[in-house]
Amino acid sequence: MAKVSGRAGARRSQGVAGCARVAALIGIVVAACAADLSWPRDHDGTALPVSWEQLGDGELRFERGDLHITGSASTSLHAARALGVDGTDAAPLRFSCRVDRLDGNPVIGLPAALVVQWDEQHSIAVAIANAELAADTAPAPDRRAHGYLVNGGAVERGTGEPLSGSGIAWLRIVVATRDVSAFASRDGLRWHQIVTVARDGGFAGMPERALIGRGVPGLTSTAPAADVAWRLRETTLSNDPPVTATRMPASYRKLLTWEDPITPIGARGRIARWHVIGPFTDGEAGHDALMRVDPAAPILGKNWVPYEVPENARGDVVNLQRLLGVQAERQICYAVGEIVAENERDERFFYDSAVSAMLFVNDRHIADHYDWRWPTPLDVDRLSMAERLRAGTNRIVLRVVTGAWGVTNFALRHEPADAATRISLLRQLLADFPDEPDHAVPALAEIARRWEAQGHLAQAALAWNDVLERASIEPEQIDHAAFERARLHRLLRDREALVADIEQVARRRGDGLTAQIGLAQVWERNGFADRGRAILDGLWAREDLTPAAMIDVQVERVRLRGDDPGAVDD
Repeated sequence: MAKVSGRAGARRSQGVAGCARVAALIGIVVAACAADLSWPRDHDGTALPVSWEQLGDGELRFERGDLHITGSASTSLHAARALGVDGTDAAPLRFSCRVDRLDGNPVIGLPAALVVQWDEQHSIAVAIANAELAADTAPAPDRRAHGYLVNGGAVERGTGEPLSGSGIAWLRIVVATRDVSAFASRDGLRWHQIVTVARDGGFAGMPERALIGRGVPGLTSTAPAADVAWRLRETTLSNDPPVTATRMPASYRKLLTWEDPITPIGARGRIARWHVIGPFTDGEAGHDALMRVDPAAPILGKNWVPYEVPENARGDVVNLQRLLGVQAERQICYAVGEIVAENERDERFFYDSAVSAMLFVNDRHIADHYDWRWPTPLDVDRLSMAERLRAGTNRIVLRVVTGAWGVTNFALRHEPADAATRISLLRQLLADFPDEPDHAVPALAEIARRWEAQGHLAQAALAWNDVLERASIEPEQIDHAAFERARLHRLLRDREALVADIEQVARRRGDGLTAQIGLAQVWERNGFADRGRAILDGLWAREDLTPAAMIDVQVERVRLRGDDPGAVDD
């Protein structure tokens, strides 16, 4: 690996203005004003938790912390509470939940939503909805999570984020120092910002209250008054600072290499024994008929086939085509396995298949994905979903669609979904094996992604800064880390830190034509079009440009100068 000598010290002082400020803030005793405002995870019954009240007609019921909402699709219904706290970059106010449909009916009427409200005229919301807020006739994969902004009483809707076909989504609102944003995710790990507003005007002060339920202030629906049931799970409402204290797996022991202590941890994340059956046509059997394995009871003349995954299997890929003799495409096979958990815990599943996979945990449909691809190597980390495991035995079912030439396979692994434990493990490995360049940068990148997945964007930016401070790092890794840090500073609206980030990239880019055009585009994408135009104007003034280079530069000048007639005349 190439060593970038002499840069580590410079990187510590360049492009990290925002990170340094945040590091100081995080060290302050912010816990004194932090608060966990959500209800207890084991709350049951129709009585609302302390400090929460019901707004609207319908039924709110709790089942082990899950909020069940039943009522007319065209009527707003929320659980609400006063906040009395604010969010900062160091300790953002994060309001999030996972949304499941209870009855499998179409998504109609007012959306299931999270709302943070400053007053009657100013609020931000993120919700599952269709375009017309009426009967939803679109296929399940086309349903979207939308962000809504109520600014001065007018309702604006942001760009939608597609959801998985199962109708499951994670929603989140983050209140930080300069910014309020709504995010959505298909899996709770990879999040997308869908609406944002600066903290000025009606959003400048402390937010007044939080609402969770159905409906967005100012939004109406023409849907019929049919009942629609939702389950809002894993709700959190907190402005706690990021937990940076060590929380190591009990089994961790430092050994000779990076891989040695984590190999046994990874081994517990594989299902070594499966029972598989198929193939079936789509009309022969639904998944409900195949949730129970009985080796003595064939289904439609087909027997269950036991399969032990070899310990040295590459990526734990299960080849159902070979096991079941699949010859045709667009048929269905099933694989059933078990996970034994000592205690109840949240678990994250990573999986992939050549075409399509539906994932069930304890008979609950938690995820699906359809992507018709030519046979390609599987990446077990390509898709993911989280689910709560119960203490004892948990049944895992995969419904896999056969692909071109009968190719039918899947890969699956799992790990505890507790981000703090994973971050602690990676930090301990970095401390125990500081001279492992092949592992260190990916580990720091994962730490950054884990912080971002929890809504701690400033802490994620600090993690990317740790990547840039390493003495041994490839040039492309420097670029990737710098752009990721800049992206986070842009989301945080930290213009000073963002400018420092881009200027650091500029110093590395050099004076080449392609590099300078790319740099102009970077400035423009980050809200500094004037600096991008200045670079292009400087290139246009050069006398050594070839005709092809002149065209490239001028195309970008016209694009950045918009309706300026002079650009077209040039």
